[in-house]
Amino acid sequence: MKNALLFAAALTAALAFPSVLVAQNASNFTCALAIPLPVASGNVQVSFTPMIGNFLPGAVPAPVSTCGGAGTRGSAWYSFVASNTSHWIRTEGGDLDESSIEVFSGTCGTLTNILCVPGNSPIPEVTGLVPGQTYYLRVLTTNPFFCGSEQCFLNLAVVSDPLNDECVGALELPVTPSTDRVAPAVEISTLGATQSQPGCAIAGAANDDVWYRFIATSTTHFFPTQLLSGGAITLQGFSGTCGNLTNVFCNTDVATGLTVGQPYYLRAYSTSTDVAVSSRGLIGVFEPRPERCMCRGHSH
Repeated sequence: MKNALLFAAALTAALAFPSVLVAQNASNFTCALAIPLPVASGNVQVSFTPMIGNFLPGAVPAPVSTCGGAGTRGSAWYSFVASNTSHWIRTEGGDLDESSIEVFSGTCGTLTNILCVPGNSPIPEVTGLVPGQTYYLRVLTTNPFFCGSEQCFLNLAVVSDPLNDECVGALELPVTPSTDRVAPAVEISTLGATQSQPGCAIAGAANDDVWYRFIATSTTHFFPTQLLSGGAITLQGFSGTCGNLTNVFCNTDVATGLTVGQPYYLRAYSTSTDVAVSSRGLIGVFEPRPERCMCRGHSH
C-alpha cells in the first residue's frame, strides 16, 4: 500500500511537468540497467524522465561515489548519447538537498567519473564530451528507507545550449487569436543562455537571455507568462532588425501601438542576478479579446 501511495503521489507531481514520461523506474539501480535519456537539440527538454527513489533498493554505491559518501543510498542509473561537446543535465522535483549526481564516461565495467555534483549544488554544464559517445548518469538519493513523500522524487532530462541564444536565432511564436481561450503553451528556458545586452528592468540581471519573434496581427498584443521553476521571467520587446533593434516595452505583459504585419522580437531572461539561476516557464502571444457589446437589443 505504501508503494502504491508513493507512486500515486509521484504521478500527481509528474503531471505538473509538460512532456513527462511516467514510469515506476526501480529497475535501473545498476549501470547495466541504465535507462536511456533523449537528448534535446536545444535547451527545452524532449521529455522528463522521473526518478522515484522510494522504489530503489538501498545499498552502498558501486562504484564508490566520489561526492555522495559511502553510506547506504539509492542509486538510479541513466545513459545518454552526446550530440554535442557539451550538454546540460536538467533536474526538476522535490527536495534534492541530499541527492548527488554523477556523470561517467566509459563502459559499465570501466567507468570514469567526469562530473560530480554534491547535494544542494547547482549542476554545471557537462563539457569535454565526444559526440556519438554514450555517457552514464547516476543519481544518488538518501537512504530509500528514509525518503519522505517528495524527498526522493525528481525529473531528469538532458538538453543542449539554447538554439535562440542570440537575436538572429529567434524562434517563431504563434499568435493566439482573440477567439481562443487558452493558457500560454510554448515552453521557454534560459538554461545555458548568455547575455546579449544589459537588462532593461533590474541592474545586473539579463545574464541568460533567449530570443523569440512574432508577426503582429493586432495593434495590441498580450504576453502572459507562467513560471514553472527558477527565477522570475522578464520580457522585453523590440521592433526593427537584429542589428538595429528599438525597445518597444520592458517588463510588462502588454504592448500597444504595434503595426499589423510587422515582425517584433521578444527577449526573455531570468530576473535573478545569480548566474546559477535560470528560468523555465510558458509564454504566449495573444490578440486582445473583442469587447462585449452591451447595446440594447444585443444579447452578447
